[in-house]
Amino acid sequence: MFSKAPLNVLKEATNNMKAVVFIGMPENASLFLQLNTEPTLWTCASTYHIVDVPGGGLYARPLSPYQRDSGIEEAIASSDTIVILGPSSVNSELIKNSGKDVVDLRTIRAIPRKKKQLPVCKQSISMDSLSDVLPSLRKLKLRGCSFAISSDNAELNNLFSVLLDHENADFEISLCLDGKQSASEELFGRAINLSHSIVPNSRFARRLLKKYENENWQRNFKIHNVQSAKGVAELLYLTCTRKLLELPTDQASVLKRLQAGEKPVSSRESMELVWQLLSQEHLIAVRLEALMHTHMTKISNVDEVIISMLGSRKCNLHCAYCFSDHAQASPASLNQADMLTIIDLLISDRPGTKLKFDNNLGGEPLLDFKHVRERHALAIAYHKTRGIPCSFGLLTNGTSLSEKHLGWLRTHLPYTGFSLDGDEATHDKIRRDINGKATYKQTVRGIQMLQNSDWPVETGVSCVISKYNMDIKSLHEHMRDKLGIKHIIMKPVRAALEADFALTESDLEVLKENYHEFIESLTEAGLRGDLSPLLTTLQPLDYLGRFLLRTFWKDRLIVKRCGCGEHIFSVSDAGRVYPCDSFNGVQSVELANLQDGLHNRNNFRVPFVTEVVGAELNCRSCWARFLCGGVCQYVQYLNKNKDSSVIRMECGLAMFLIQESLMFWEQVERTWSSELITQVADYIELIGYQRVSDGSLVYAPC
Repeated sequence: MFSKAPLNVLKEATNNMKAVVFIGMPENASLFLQLNTEPTLWTCASTYHIVDVPGGGLYARPLSPYQRDSGIEEAIASSDTIVILGPSSVNSELIKNSGKDVVDLRTIRAIPRKKKQLPVCKQSISMDSLSDVLPSLRKLKLRGCSFAISSDNAELNNLFSVLLDHENADFEISLCLDGKQSASEELFGRAINLSHSIVPNSRFARRLLKKYENENWQRNFKIHNVQSAKGVAELLYLTCTRKLLELPTDQASVLKRLQAGEKPVSSRESMELVWQLLSQEHLIAVRLEALMHTHMTKISNVDEVIISMLGSRKCNLHCAYCFSDHAQASPASLNQADMLTIIDLLISDRPGTKLKFDNNLGGEPLLDFKHVRERHALAIAYHKTRGIPCSFGLLTNGTSLSEKHLGWLRTHLPYTGFSLDGDEATHDKIRRDINGKATYKQTVRGIQMLQNSDWPVETGVSCVISKYNMDIKSLHEHMRDKLGIKHIIMKPVRAALEADFALTESDLEVLKENYHEFIESLTEAGLRGDLSPLLTTLQPLDYLGRFLLRTFWKDRLIVKRCGCGEHIFSVSDAGRVYPCDSFNGVQSVELANLQDGLHNRNNFRVPFVTEVVGAELNCRSCWARFLCGGVCQYVQYLNKNKDSSVIRMECGLAMFLIQESLMFWEQVERTWSSELITQVADYIELIGYQRVSDGSLVYAPC
């Protein structure tokens, strides 16, 4: 709808971080776009500029690094406000029928304002040097200066007047466009001095505390203490920019008083620098949060679709915590035509994707080996006929591994992992066969069969951490040193509160202590030049390894707990599709089947971490949210979406390991040789954990 008060609509959009689409080119397009990309001058959440490209038609140009390219209709549909800047070929009916607020800047000739007398800071510049001045204006805003801007250029003055509130300013910056080159540092210095003379330190401190409390800046940082050669250093971790900075004593004092709800008593410069750090993080956080709700975010790591074939569910073990219902075991298997139909169904709208098959997660694949081989043949055929890269893997308990299996495995070389939960006493307490007999020796026999046959692919082990096996260091040493395992994945059990093996809040301190001891052993091994314990841990699916990997590059923001139901799927032997193996068989979240197709795909979605807020979980206010991604959806389902002791344990453990990971790399940087760190970086890239564009949004685990 066309608004009767277009300036009020535009002001509301910019103040409330709404999504705005700009259509057409103003007379001075470069000037407008330059202003528009300044976060503190035009702080819209997700902005698109729809322009006519000569020879290319209409194009929606995203003005946010977190958005993907969009079509005209999609950009308009995702917006709250449409701003018309100038002539355009966009269909006027599309705008008229959009139901959005529309502001036509071409109709605005003058902006009536109620002005009050303010001290003025004048600066002469040329239009060409405006780009040098804007960073100084941005820096002033970030440091807590409250000012209005005016200009002797009508177009520029109108734009500034819309964006900044003269009534609540302490002083005015007047830009005179007389052709002189910019002296931006001079402007910054003069404006800062003027601000200091007008706003006393005590009033500035009150403003800082009010801003801190009202905008919940607490959620965007964490202070960590670390022992250094000079004593205890205080490090500030900034959530959105993923920076770890050593704090001067004065700035640390400001932050601590703010955290305590007290007005800072410190130098003006320290308060301004803290304001700058925290307000910058706040702007990024709010932009991201608003953008998530438009569902137009670009997720970087979605080029691989993982399809797990659960198979017959047959298993010769009866593990206490297994998510699979073996009572549903069936000798039947999907025929190849049905499997092709399901695969095509799940990747039909994903051009350029890769395909990964997992087999019998929830059963023992070696008991269903005929169908494992058939599925592998199908994957190869699918790759050849569709041109889609495919990988293939299976996870076995190893107890029934024989020479007949080895022959096929050696020929086809799928990734082969073993389930092992510790040393003999620990493993046999948890994993017994269907007759109640111990299984450790049989599993180790299977592992050693591969190792002793000059197996060309390194063997991996998956270990479930439960109430029965929380000694992380001992578990790791047993599997790494005694059994010679090079890839170890250890993850906390997924359980309901009532399960006797569940990890609950009462176990958290023991887990923290054990993980801390293990991380210290990684540091000490590195100091001796031994990287094997660390490299064995650096696995994307390992619970500690994932956080170590995410904090090593400092280049990505985790926005979802995982991609289940979006690029991770689990298929039952009856041809029913579920979001992941844990959910397989839960009818309320069935996504598709052979009869109805993708009948329920849109009704299951892992929420963005910025959307998780409420009495049970409040990820949106957690400092660790963009390194965590939130709590597993299946764990929440098991706990009936309540704030149970199990949920609190997972949150607490994740936050602790994120903090420990940050501190680990900080210590590595200070104490390890550059050659050793280079070896670690090379290994991380070797295992496929690639760098991404700085600030990229990704699923976890990634």
